[in-house]
Formats: sequence, structure tokens, C-alpha cells
Amino acid sequence: MTRMDVARVTTIVALVGAAVVTGTASGPSRAQGAALVRSVSSPAAERVLFREDFEDGGPSPTLVTASGRYAADPAWTTACNGDVVAHAMPASEVSATTCTEKSAASNAAAFAQIRELARALGTGPVGERSANHALAGYTDGADPGADRLVLGTRQPIALPSGADAHFLAVRLRTAAVNCDHPGPRYRIEVVDGAGHPHETGEPLDGCAGPGPVVVGEHRTGAVLVPGRTAGLHLRNANGSGTGNDGAIDDLALLDVTPTLRPSFSPTSVAPGGSSTLTFTVLNTSEAGTKPGFSVIDELPAGLRVDAVPAFATTCTDADLTAVGASTLRLHGSLAEGQELCTFSLRVRASVPGSSVIGAGYLHDAAGLEPVGSATLQVRPVLELRTSARTVSAVEVEWTFEVTNTGPSRIATIWVVDDTAGPVVCPTGPVLPGRTVACRAHAPYVPSAGDVRRGVVRRTTAARGPGVSSVDVRTVTRLR
Repeated sequence: MTRMDVARVTTIVALVGAAVVTGTASGPSRAQGAALVRSVSSPAAERVLFREDFEDGGPSPTLVTASGRYAADPAWTTACNGDVVAHAMPASEVSATTCTEKSAASNAAAFAQIRELARALGTGPVGERSANHALAGYTDGADPGADRLVLGTRQPIALPSGADAHFLAVRLRTAAVNCDHPGPRYRIEVVDGAGHPHETGEPLDGCAGPGPVVVGEHRTGAVLVPGRTAGLHLRNANGSGTGNDGAIDDLALLDVTPTLRPSFSPTSVAPGGSSTLTFTVLNTSEAGTKPGFSVIDELPAGLRVDAVPAFATTCTDADLTAVGASTLRLHGSLAEGQELCTFSLRVRASVPGSSVIGAGYLHDAAGLEPVGSATLQVRPVLELRTSARTVSAVEVEWTFEVTNTGPSRIATIWVVDDTAGPVVCPTGPVLPGRTVACRAHAPYVPSAGDVRRGVVRRTTAARGPGVSSVDVRTVTRLR
């Protein structure tokens, strides 16, 4: 046998056998599709999925349907309705509008009014507001009829992929004149991908305010919309041609879906130990009402609902139920002004390793966007450490330390090593938290194969009645 210098021994240790369960997540406007991915660590901010400010209009009036992006009822594209205008447009441009059904003087007056509405909706320095474009409806003819479509998106608006249904809200600015008569009453629908409309609440009153020109900023409540795309319908519930004179600007579709974040406490337990699993529902920044969200969580292998689960929630109209030992159903609401709420229960771990709850284990998320993940480390009951030392020029001795990390004493401990041969450990029980030292019965003499390979490979595990460490594989380099 070739003589070797074993005074320098390098040992590489790897743990094997640990159960690791991981989960992976699987238009008409310049703003559509922007910022669709929400940060895990930031507050739940609303996202603008669609915005129309009508600023792609040129120096002349255009009909809202001219671009092909929008639809409108014929009653809202005639009689000084459906024109995208700016105050800076000269009076001579009246012929390019739908303000053509009355005398020249009446048409000019109507055109002047809708241009003034566009300026009233302008923002920024006063001198720049004349350039602002807006969509006007002056009803300068026959009654248009109630609930006719003023503007409807033709192309689907993409929704973020994190949820199967989203809470969506609408924001817009309005201006109205002649409010001594009933003004515009805008009724807004969010249309899901299947074409079903979802009402966002009571109609918005364009004349709700003082002054000859009433300017308002409006925001609807949130509606739960299923699917991957959505559309917008803006209707006028006032069907009269008397009064009912207004304009809109800055129409936006907002994603106000709360986020859902899991966490464990404690984050590390022994097999058979329990931890509290908490799901935190974080509202978006406007803290509006979010009624009827839900999600299903499939616990990863090695985790089960505790026999005494201690279900608890701070959500409104909420319930948390277990279907079997590994499926959870969460349902609830956020009240107006409620920033967050939680669901919690106790789970019990059985397999050493890492159990991860993330988006891959959450499905059928309606009105909730799962973000982030939570990891529960499940420690083995026996923790094994091994080391090597030189006892002669041709021999290596391995030693072992075994710690009882469990909650109960272990009657006896032994070590199994596929290379070192018999291992001697102290006899008798080992109390929780105690460490015992074991050693190989005799030093190991590397074989010719070991010498040829330059390393000694072995697998070691600590055992006790009904308990075990994870396997430890070591590679000892011979130099």
C-alpha cells in the first residue's frame, strides 16, 4: 500500500434526506399593462391598468369613436355629443364637430360651451389648461335616452396574473354646466372577459357641486371581476336632452386587489411540533371596502392542520375552514377603512426539512393576490455532526456528536456509518438538548480504491427508538 500524508484532511459535509417542499408562482391606453407585478415587500398600492386622458387628439375636434378604440351609442355621437375637444380650438372648427343640428349661432354657442368644459378639466398652470382635451356631451338635440353608452372600450384590458378575480375600481373627472337642470348621471360598469357587466355603484352626479361650471373628481367602489381581462362601459342614466351637459376626462381603471401574505410563528419546530400559520390580507392604499374575497390553500407535504387548530380571524364576514387535514378555505371581507386583517390556525409538522407556503400552494384566489412565501423549518429530532482527525500516518479516526433536539428524552442513541465500521456511543437515555460524543471503534485505514480516488466517501446517520437524524454524507479528501 502506498504511504500517504494524511496529516491534511479536508472533509465536505452534505445533509441528505431532508424533505424540502417549495412553491412557485406560477390595449387601448398608454398605461394599460404597466406595473402589473406587485412588490412583495411594499404596501399594497393600487395599480392603474387603463387610463384615457384624450390627449392623443390633435388641433381639431374628433369623434370619440374615430380611433376604433371606443364604442358609443349613436345618440351619444350626434347633437354635440361624443366630441373630443380643447378650448384652444378655434371657433371655426365647429363644422368638424357634431354640433350641427341647430342654427349657426346655437351651434357656435354649444361648441363654445364644450370647449369651456374641456378647459375647466385642465390641470397645471392656468395658461396651459386651454390645451386640455376632454370628451363632451352637450345633448343639443333630442333626448338621448337613459343608460345609453357614452363610451365603451373595444379592446380587452389585461388584468394581472396573480389572482383569478380582481377588485377593480374606476376613477374619472367630470365637468358640467347648466346645472339648474338635472345634470349627467354617469353609470359605470366593469365588464368581465365573458362580457358580463359589473355595476360599480350608484350613478355619479356630474352636477354635485356649486358654481356655473361644476368640476368633480369621482371614484367608484370596488367590484370583484373574474377572469384575465376587463372592459369599461360609461353610460348616462339621465336620458333627457334638457340640461344634462357635461364632459369627462382622466378615465382610469384601477386594480385595488388586496395582497395575501403567509407567515409562520415559530419558524422552526421539531417533527411533531406545531406552529401558527397566519395569512395577512393587506388592503390597498385607499382602504376601501373589499367584500367577498376567497382563496384555497393546499398545505405542502409534511404539514397538517393541528387536531386543535385554534382557528381565528380579524376579517369581516369571515370564515376559515379545513377540508380534510391539508386543505384550507379562506373567505372574508375588508370593511371601509380597514387596512388589514388576518386568518390564523395551528399546523403540525411531521417531516424534517423545509415546508414552504407560497403562490404555488394557493389557488382559486378571488379578490386576493398571493405574494411572498413563508418557510417552516422542521428540525430533525437528532442532529448529527461528524469530524475527522489523523491518528497516524495511514489512519483516520472519525468522531461524532449527536444532539437530542426533540421535546422528549431518547432511551438510547447509536450511529450507523457505512465506512467507519462499528461506532461506540454512551449508553443510557439522552435528555432534550443534551449532546453525546461517539467515536468509531477503530481508526479507518483508507483502501487502495480510496487512495486511487483521492477521497473517502461515506454516509452517516444517528438513530434512536423511532427517531433519526437526516443522513450526513461526507467526502474526505486525502492529500
